[in-house]
Amino acid sequence: MALAVCLLPVLVVRYVPLIDLPGHLGRLHILQHYAENPAFQQRYQLVHRPLPNMLIDLFSPLEAWLRMEDVGRLFVIVSIVLFALGCAAMSRTLYGLITPFAVLAVFSQYNSMFFFGYVQFQAGVGLFLITLALWMRWRGHFNAFRLAALAILSVATYLAHLGGYAFLGLSAAFLVVLDFSRKRRWDRSAVAGIVAMLGPVFLFAFAHGPYGNVATPEWAPVTLKAQHLLIHVMGFNGVVDASFAAVLLVAAVIVLSKGQIRFHPELGPLAAFFGVLFLVFPYFIGDGPDADTRVFVATFVLALLCCRIRLPQPAGRILFSIVFAALVLRIGYIGSVWIQQDRLIASNVEFFDQIPIGARVYGIVTLGPTKLTVGLNQAKLERPLIHALGWATIRRNILTPSVFTVEGQHPVFERTGQWAFSGGAVPDASGWNQILRNYDFIWYYGTDQDVLRQLHLYGKLVGTNGKGSLYRIGDAQSSANGG
Repeated sequence: MALAVCLLPVLVVRYVPLIDLPGHLGRLHILQHYAENPAFQQRYQLVHRPLPNMLIDLFSPLEAWLRMEDVGRLFVIVSIVLFALGCAAMSRTLYGLITPFAVLAVFSQYNSMFFFGYVQFQAGVGLFLITLALWMRWRGHFNAFRLAALAILSVATYLAHLGGYAFLGLSAAFLVVLDFSRKRRWDRSAVAGIVAMLGPVFLFAFAHGPYGNVATPEWAPVTLKAQHLLIHVMGFNGVVDASFAAVLLVAAVIVLSKGQIRFHPELGPLAAFFGVLFLVFPYFIGDGPDADTRVFVATFVLALLCCRIRLPQPAGRILFSIVFAALVLRIGYIGSVWIQQDRLIASNVEFFDQIPIGARVYGIVTLGPTKLTVGLNQAKLERPLIHALGWATIRRNILTPSVFTVEGQHPVFERTGQWAFSGGAVPDASGWNQILRNYDFIWYYGTDQDVLRQLHLYGKLVGTNGKGSLYRIGDAQSSANGG
């Protein structure tokens, strides 16, 4: 039932309103139509290498039978199912049954990382849990089939997300060392299982190719670390978030005062290890943010899976029912917000249809604060528009940096490298000059008067749609006809 509840919001909307999702789906459209579109061939280059984080790209051929929004929905469903299967597999490995905490763990995927659209990471976490659970279950009883299964699953985890494979390697190594510290001898069978899962290490080292820009690691301040601890509570409405947190807090107090908590002797220390790793891990590493938050996602689900609680009956069942009901209500509220976001996205996607086919479009999005608010936070409601131009790539074949095409990360990247990735940020003076040289249109969503003055200075207003406005710069029509 927990899985069905988690799938429901995905099924009631046309455009799943995850922030990064259209940026990925636009890339899938480019991959699917690359051979027939000269503009795509001129702008982008394909990379035929087994990159991590490319699992969603394998879904691109489905556009021949499905609308791209349905392809995206299917991948989100797959990621949710993999996460749920991972929770179930780990619980059965540890205890021989699906514990109440394993059921609650399924809901943990509705967190801030998920809302940002890190669905490939979520799929990677699910595959990490499945693979680790099988490795733990099969230790001492490996055969050729099981070793081959681990090898295949480890590659699938790597293709889903590099973070998921890193979690798998760290977990297996930690558990082997933990076992050695207790028995003073190496578990050769467990080590053999680890060897079977080393294939992605060689793929990353020798078949990955260029790694793109790698920035200096940055650590989050204490306040941001504390905020990351709340990712499983924070949503779209401060009152709803506070009410949900209060229910969890009361439940925790009751458990600590009336119940007995037991931690699995292996998974408990592993969850503690991940917790320490979260505290010391940088916020920004490689070329992406939220690295420590990703570690906390794994920490949280491992902490839930390693626990078992004894409470007097029927108090235990009543408490579980209350927490389960709170989780269901939270998902229901999220679904209601998604319906509003779906309408907002659909309105802007329709507005994009006036953009000439093949035009070059730069997107700028300015939103209000996303801090805790009483009632629905408007900025969070509108955040899925940050990469909404990806839908125009799908429908109008436009060229835009709002689509994720980064060398070293994705199987398609820009040949010239002249377009810096745009997360909807307002450009500086040099950025405006670059936009005027390289783009035909600017789509702006927001009400910032300084941005609007710049747009009126540099372009001609084509049309508006709510807070969205489209400006023409240069000879867009001739460029579109040529592309």
